[in-house]
Amino acid sequence: KPAMIPELIGAVLLLQVATAAPGDYLKIVNGTDATIEDYPFMISLRSRTGSHSCGGSILNERWVLTAAHCVDYYSTVYYQSVQVGRSDVSRDVDESVHFIEDVIVHPHYNPDNSYVNDIALIRLKTSLVFGATIQPVRLPTLKWSEVEESNRDVTLIQGCPTF
Repeated sequence: KPAMIPELIGAVLLLQVATAAPGDYLKIVNGTDATIEDYPFMISLRSRTGSHSCGGSILNERWVLTAAHCVDYYSTVYYQSVQVGRSDVSRDVDESVHFIEDVIVHPHYNPDNSYVNDIALIRLKTSLVFGATIQPVRLPTLKWSEVEESNRDVTLIQGCPTF
């Protein structure tokens, strides 16, 4: 739907940073650790062994947004679950782990074409229960480009970005 395009663009930009490949951690200067309470919309995409592989954002009780490059070469057989509501990712299977029902990759995503259309949706088998550590991402409104001048000097990076 055309009305959702600005919201998806904002979420994709956030995900590009949140799901970037790990790099040299010494490149982050004056960074601060965060807890899941600070960013309750973040998820950990887990492989079948339970190890963290990528990030994503909770859209609602059943849908998660992630980058297509995180799921394109693999199926739900490989990416079996997401972990929500935890600052420390774990291989354990507990109430924070939700299994994947389906993955939808943007139909025009091409892994050879940089990050164009690098977006995918994950449908969970069960609904999330929202609380202090599990919340949907707050997407920008249709007027997302109208940023106050005082807020333009702040940059927020989540995940393991490389530049």
